Amino acid sequence: MSENRPAIPTDWREAFAPLAEAVPQAHTPVALGFELVEVVARTWFEPKHSNLLTKNEVTPGADPSLAIRPLILSDSGNWVKKSLTWRNIDRMARQFGVDPRHQEWFSQLAGLRTRDKTDFTPDGAPYNLGDFHTPLLWQMFARGAELGIEFVGVNQGMGIHIGRQSKAVIDVNRVQGQLRVLPRATIDERDFSPGLIKPIWTHGFFGVDVRSSFTVTLAPAAESTTESALSVFNAPGPITIPNDEAEEFFEEYYPQLRTTAEVVSSDDSVAFPRYRDPRLVLFLTYGAADHLTIRWYWEYSGPRRTLPLRLATNSTTNANPDNRDFTHESGVMEQVTRILTSAHEDGSALSAPIDTDLHDADTADFVVNVLPELEEIEHVKVITRGKKQPYRELGGEPNVKITSVESDKNDWFDLGFQITVDGHPVPFVKLFKALARGTKKIKLSDDSFLSLNKPVFDRIKALLSEADLIPEWEPESPKISRLHVGLWSEFEDLADESEPARSWRESAQALADLEHLPATEVPPLGVTMRPYQVQGFRWLALLYRSRLGAILADDMGLGKTLQTLALIAHAKTEHAWSTGTRPQDSDARRPLPPFLVVAPTSVVDTWVKEAAKFTPDLDVRVVAESTQKRKTALAEVVDGADVIVMSYAMLRLEEDPISRLDWAGFVLDEAQFVKNSSSQVHLAAKSVTAGFRLALTGTPLENSLRDVWSILSITSPGLFPSAHRFDEEYVRPIESGENPGRMVRLQKRIRPFMMRRTKDLVAADLPEKQEQVITVELNSAHRKLYDRVLQKERKKILGFIDSDYDRQRFIVFRSLTLLRMLALDPSIVDAEHSEVPSSKLAALMERLDDVLAEGHRSIVFSQFTSFLTKIADDLDRRGVPYVVLDGSTRNRGAVVEEFRSGAAPVFLISLKAGGFGLTLTEADYVFLMDPWWNPASENQAIDRAHRIGQTKNVMVYRYVTEGTIEEKVLALQRKKAELFDSLMSNGGTFEGRGPSGQAFSQTVTADDIRGLLEG
Repeated sequence: MSENRPAIPTDWREAFAPLAEAVPQAHTPVALGFELVEVVARTWFEPKHSNLLTKNEVTPGADPSLAIRPLILSDSGNWVKKSLTWRNIDRMARQFGVDPRHQEWFSQLAGLRTRDKTDFTPDGAPYNLGDFHTPLLWQMFARGAELGIEFVGVNQGMGIHIGRQSKAVIDVNRVQGQLRVLPRATIDERDFSPGLIKPIWTHGFFGVDVRSSFTVTLAPAAESTTESALSVFNAPGPITIPNDEAEEFFEEYYPQLRTTAEVVSSDDSVAFPRYRDPRLVLFLTYGAADHLTIRWYWEYSGPRRTLPLRLATNSTTNANPDNRDFTHESGVMEQVTRILTSAHEDGSALSAPIDTDLHDADTADFVVNVLPELEEIEHVKVITRGKKQPYRELGGEPNVKITSVESDKNDWFDLGFQITVDGHPVPFVKLFKALARGTKKIKLSDDSFLSLNKPVFDRIKALLSEADLIPEWEPESPKISRLHVGLWSEFEDLADESEPARSWRESAQALADLEHLPATEVPPLGVTMRPYQVQGFRWLALLYRSRLGAILADDMGLGKTLQTLALIAHAKTEHAWSTGTRPQDSDARRPLPPFLVVAPTSVVDTWVKEAAKFTPDLDVRVVAESTQKRKTALAEVVDGADVIVMSYAMLRLEEDPISRLDWAGFVLDEAQFVKNSSSQVHLAAKSVTAGFRLALTGTPLENSLRDVWSILSITSPGLFPSAHRFDEEYVRPIESGENPGRMVRLQKRIRPFMMRRTKDLVAADLPEKQEQVITVELNSAHRKLYDRVLQKERKKILGFIDSDYDRQRFIVFRSLTLLRMLALDPSIVDAEHSEVPSSKLAALMERLDDVLAEGHRSIVFSQFTSFLTKIADDLDRRGVPYVVLDGSTRNRGAVVEEFRSGAAPVFLISLKAGGFGLTLTEADYVFLMDPWWNPASENQAIDRAHRIGQTKNVMVYRYVTEGTIEEKVLALQRKKAELFDSLMSNGGTFEGRGPSGQAFSQTVTADDIRGLLEG
């Protein structure tokens, strides 16, 4: 509690004592004094001054003025000024004991006075009411009355009255052959003698009554007058105009006078002339090359004059030196603006009445669609100079015809766009540039024009925008390669007619219809290919013949290797046939270079065995050593071979000699190994010289859409622009959720170059796969330890996320890994926790005992080899035979065979080391001990058992510890799977976004990690 806090009163009376003791304070009364004065002009002998008028001195000839000053009540009960002036009103309360509220009122009133540069009001002088140029004066008078401030006359016997409203007219009559102009005003419908009612600036009047009493009445004006009319209303009497000067009055002065106040002839002796209302002039000058200059101005009559358009910023001011009819102008401008605004929404260039210049289609559109409506407005006058062209608008639907012919550049085709509207041809280059600039209309050479605000042009713009990303694309000579068959298909869908080149129809266009591929004969393989495998082979054969690369993305276990070997055998046969029948072709007499197959080290041996089994006639050689180590040039090793198989490590080491050789084809097995476009192995893959490139992977997308770009940049270089542009066009719009529809466009582009079949669609005879998530509850000791470490790591991780996530990513992931390991088994984190039993290990052994007792064989996957060791120790204690495959295993073949033979019913496999390249259909139970956010890794692991050749149902158990980070990892994994499924599905929209609306723009984002630690 603060020591400065006031003490609480012990008795309620003490709290209210100040109120009981308060005595109302007496203030000195104040008043606003009104002085009716005669202003005496300055002479050589004395300065300008004013004299108070007595009742008898008040005449029109005295030209009375009204002034105000502050007064206070004297001890004798009289209102006096004492030493109180306008200059010391800020001391009224302190010096004279005036109520502070009254002092504030006088200060505000004085602040309303307008002072000019020549204001030399002497100290102690009153303020003339005519110096108060704001109508707020009347609000201040009302407020003063509410505060109890009296309004008193300073002149002897003069009373002051504030009226409700004053009205003024100017009466013009003909008297004895002359015009007599007499300003008249009434206050609350009461007349005052001429010369005794005067204006208070432009917003009010005061009148003096000396007939029955001596009273001054003030009131605000119902209609404000203008400053230029003040001299008329201040005239001490009628203004006489000789008859021979009446014409001048009506021509030069009356038109302006009638805009300042109502002008009447009370005896109807004067007939006022009628003047035409002001007209808005639209001055159009037509020039060469469809140039149009537009100018606007007002034309007034009586007297005739031209005035510029009034700026909006000046529309609220009372100043009107040109005596303009603002009300009339506003009405006309409202009609003009409404027409221009509506036309602008439909694509017209002019949105408001401003001086401007129009060109080309904007000129034509203005003349045809806008000008006729403006000419219909009553008070708009159109003046033209120059020759107006006979413009006309084409309103029909566009007819689009697209053709392609072979280009002089290999594998490229020249595109032709023939677009007509109402029979008028539209130049493609002009259209392309207009759409790129966002132009809404274009003009043709025959003075016709058309609007681009049609759905077909929106589609053309979207396609041309994507086509503009093609390196060879030039609007003057558009080209498209075989790689862009998806783009051509969209152009065909758009066009009313299309004429593709013959070679295009035979190659690239055929890729768009995978159900009707050329019936290429399958080479003898010693096995009958399934229908989907035949389709895949024929697709590869078409790609090979067309020299196009692609991705075969079938599910794991559907025979991607078999389909590829069939292609290689076909290529060799076709080359031999062409050599025997066309010896005159020098290229044909050359032997077919070998195919280069690059695969993970663990899969290299599989390629050799599969080739020996299905294509024994192929000469398959393995390059397992670098040139430096084997002391033999690579060219010598591959000479005469049909297939060269090597690991990704060897591809990187042998990049230079590999790039110097020609290859019939280049195959990347488990192509996700090259998804990092900045890695050395990716760059080495891009350097391979081959007319055909094929990527084999069941997971072309693991973390981000960028994975797909990375692989396609090797197999189909030129299909997409740079990584940066791909991110802008596809990755960010799709993965951020801003434009999920871009997924459809991406699908269309990659569909001809990516084939994917899933097991549930093409392998109906494959036994069922059942997956079950086993939730494991931590024992009390395990839970207590996990929660303690979680709180510590959560605080550290969230601190890094909020401040420096990118730089501290390694530390963040180390903490996440620690929590994942702790959820598995505390002892693999630190030996000091060996006394804490692993809940998950106990759950695994309980279920594994039942599985083994029934004679099943099982695979147990974990990312942590230390946990596999713990499982192995437990199996040893139970006397259960097992084998282990991890990164340190050297005799992989022997280990796999021991499991396949049944000698070891349990196979412990590191997810990284054995997640691909193995066929283990002998197993029918799969245990996944720790979830990971990349679903592709787990799917690959499961497919070691659930693949072609499996005859038993496969049971998959995913172990997840309850209330730990593993539950959040599993949820994140599901969302990642949705992005992959979206790319591969026909729907093409991605809806699986997290709480922030984000998808997965990188492996794991800061928001993802924050989500992992919630709860």
